[in-house]
Amino acid sequence: MADTEAPLLPKGKQDAIDELLKEPVGGHPGNGMFKVYFQLAVRGTLWSILLGAVVWLNAGKLIGIGHLQAYIPLAICIFLFTINPIFGTVVANAWAGIIGTFLACFNIFMLRGFFPDGVLPTDPEFSSAAIVGFADLVIFNLIFLACDCSMGTRMFAMANNTGFMLQFLNPLDETRYSKNFQIDPKGTAVSSFIGVSLGSIAGILCMLIPFPWQFAYNDMKANALRATQDTAKCFIKSVRYFRGSSANVLIDYNLAEVATLRKELDGMLGEPRRVGRLHDLKVFTDALQRGRDHGFLPLR
Repeated sequence: MADTEAPLLPKGKQDAIDELLKEPVGGHPGNGMFKVYFQLAVRGTLWSILLGAVVWLNAGKLIGIGHLQAYIPLAICIFLFTINPIFGTVVANAWAGIIGTFLACFNIFMLRGFFPDGVLPTDPEFSSAAIVGFADLVIFNLIFLACDCSMGTRMFAMANNTGFMLQFLNPLDETRYSKNFQIDPKGTAVSSFIGVSLGSIAGILCMLIPFPWQFAYNDMKANALRATQDTAKCFIKSVRYFRGSSANVLIDYNLAEVATLRKELDGMLGEPRRVGRLHDLKVFTDALQRGRDHGFLPLR
């Protein structure tokens, strides 16, 4: 009768498996992202101080960008919204902010080209400017709610457009805007676009200076290896689970690993030269997640 307790693999391969099992599923206890978030906090703080110095220390005039001081407060807010531990996600956030704000600015630019002062105090309740303004607000929001665009683009476009349209429809509003198809550099819409653009670009530079950091492609490779190792560990532990008499909840750590890997694959969308094989990688991770869900579901 065969020895059921004897290893099934030769000694060399068995040693490799024993070495693999020394590290628990999910890694050793502790926050593995502490160093990443600590460096992100340091970079974000330093870049926020540098942006603030343009106003506080009047550094803007010294380096020839004094005319941008009025946009720095908005730029810092957008910068803090843009930064993320994954470089590709930062690029995606920056693009969403810039394109969403641009579309809202373009919309109000065209609208005030035909109605320079918006709704006037002397206009009747259902004036042409009011009807066009309300119709524009509804159609603009409907388009972005129906389109399959990113949530960031939708938020920036609808938020900026709502503010612009409320001022357009307010008969007592005297906010400065570009009119008659002529761009006013100090207009509200132009100021919003410049502030958002500055904050978005600063977010990208924050991830590149003093050295490029946290590319999703590199993190994805490390996490893919770790996810594969943890999958093997879970299969080994599943065999031991059914041979034993006690429950084991370590399987849940492995299932969470695929979710982390998928987030980093999404972040790769913003990184150039990484998009070509992105669809294949996502299909692989989806299949891996389905397989592990079905394989480890009885162990929960």
